[in-house]
Parts: sequence; structure tokens; C-alpha cells
Amino acid sequence: MRSVRDKNLPDPFRLWIDRTYTLPANVRVLPRIISPITELTLFIIGLAGCGVMGTVLVSFVPYVDVSFGGWAVIVLIAAALLGYLHWVGRRLWVSIVAYRDRKAGVLRLGILIGPEGVLVRINPNRCYPVFMAKFVKADSWSGGGDSGSDYLRIVTKDGDIDIWDHDIAADANEVNEVAYNVTAGVAAPVTSQKTNKPKKPGSKSSSS
Repeated sequence: MRSVRDKNLPDPFRLWIDRTYTLPANVRVLPRIISPITELTLFIIGLAGCGVMGTVLVSFVPYVDVSFGGWAVIVLIAAALLGYLHWVGRRLWVSIVAYRDRKAGVLRLGILIGPEGVLVRINPNRCYPVFMAKFVKADSWSGGGDSGSDYLRIVTKDGDIDIWDHDIAADANEVNEVAYNVTAGVAAPVTSQKTNKPKKPGSKSSSS
């Protein structure tokens, strides 16, 4: 299933993410995990890696005969480091804004569930709107083994949406329960907005 940008969301999902409006009482937010300290640590690691690469290039490359293949490897490594730095920098910024929004009570990142459907919005401008008629269920998926990444999978008639377990605290049972409650008109229990989630030993990182 392909994502859409915030401005292209259909109603009522577009109103759900507008922080200037009060979220309807029958819409529940299962928030994304917010951990600015973790994201800052990853950013510092990426920044240090770029610093080491820059130091190597400035200190040694001008004095050695680097072949074309050697330059290609250097450029590839530098591009990978810069790409990683951009990725973690974006995650850090999103986490800081989400932390501020959570304190203000206007957090709109995570899984939003209402009678009209389910909106998966872990990051701004990467939205997966699912009308309730297209929603099938939430399920769990695992890469297997101690190092396999776990995902929360939203199964829809238009395709699956996989959410990395380090980005969302809710599990499949909680998503299914809330979806059932809001469609049945039952007040769903308030979900605590966790700031972090214990990682499994050896679990891999994934992009968001």
C-alpha cells in the first residue's frame, strides 16, 4: 500500500491530523514511541562517523595514490554515512516535535482509529489512510530468530502496512480491540503514551 502526503489525505483523516482542531471523542490515538535521547544518540554516532571519514580524507588521501576503484569506495562510504546522518537527523527532529506535541496534548503521530477507519501516520507526510470497509485486522510479523525484526502489520484489502516495533508501542491485539470498540461505539481504554520500549537482544534497526 502506497503512502500519501498530509495534504492529500481524504476526509475525515485530514481533520484528524490538524493539531488546531480537537480530535473527535470517538477517535483514539495509539501513539508512536517517542525517545529523543535514543534518536540523539544515533545522530551523534552518525556525526562522529562523518567526522572520522572527513578526517581520513583530509589527512591521508592527498598524500597517497588512490586508484579509480579506491575513489569509488570512498565516495560510496561517504554517501552511506551522509544518508545515515540525514535519516537519523530527520528521526531526531520528528521525535522532538512529537515530544512537544504530546506534552501539549495534540500528538497526531501513531495509529489513529475512528469509526470511519484507521490512519497509520508514524511520520509526517507518510500517511496510510484505511477506510473501515477496507480494514481487515492487525497482525504480528517477525523476521525470525534473535536478530529478526518484529513488525506490527495492518492488513487491508488494498495491501499490508508494516510498522517497525521500535516505532509503535501498541501490539496487534490492542489495535484490533480499539478498532472493534470504536466501531461498536464503546469507549476504548486510554492508552499510555510510552516514551520508549525495551528492545530485544540483538534486534536490528530499520528505517521509518
